Amino acid sequence: MAVFTAKIDSKAIKSMAADAIDVKIKKSKVNIEREKRRAFAELIRGINNHPITRELNAGAEGGTGILTGGYGNLFSFIGFDKSSDPVKVIINYIEDKVRSGVNIRRKGLNAWEVVVNIPTMRELETLTPMPWAQGRSWLRGIETGISGLGRYLFSEKVAKSSSRSGEAIQSSKPIRRSARFVTQKYMSSLLEDFERDLIEMMKKSVIK
Repeated sequence: MAVFTAKIDSKAIKSMAADAIDVKIKKSKVNIEREKRRAFAELIRGINNHPITRELNAGAEGGTGILTGGYGNLFSFIGFDKSSDPVKVIINYIEDKVRSGVNIRRKGLNAWEVVVNIPTMRELETLTPMPWAQGRSWLRGIETGISGLGRYLFSEKVAKSSSRSGEAIQSSKPIRRSARFVTQKYMSSLLEDFERDLIEMMKKSVIK
């Protein structure tokens, strides 16, 4: 949830009639709603254009192995079902947040508080469980690390019935002992930039 406090000159507030204040609030809400939608659209665009998203969207047969040392791909390493669309779950949740309204309320004599409901990393983590470990989030794992790369076997010869993705399995024994998963900032960085930019845009939208 994004919250900021907009300071307003106390003398101006005292000299304004109640209906004039209501008009100011309504106009501010219209402006903020417009900027909110613009910021959300930019967030979704940033997610869709991110290299990690492109890697996941390439599925089990595509990708470049951006986090797996150039071997295989992220989709089959995490072990998504071949028909799944992992990023779409995140996009759908964010789009639902866009529909939530803007709340502006007085805070003391010389300030308004503007509240906008936005997605948090914790919320998105609950939506992105590992296919093989419900207590862990693959979204968080991309940034902190995912184990098992040394046992990851990617091959077109893998028996389709034994693989969720259809292209890879986890071997019972290490295959590449030196393999290391490469962590990368992903959703947390996008959300931080989004919240910072959203608050700045909303501050400029309040009619003083």
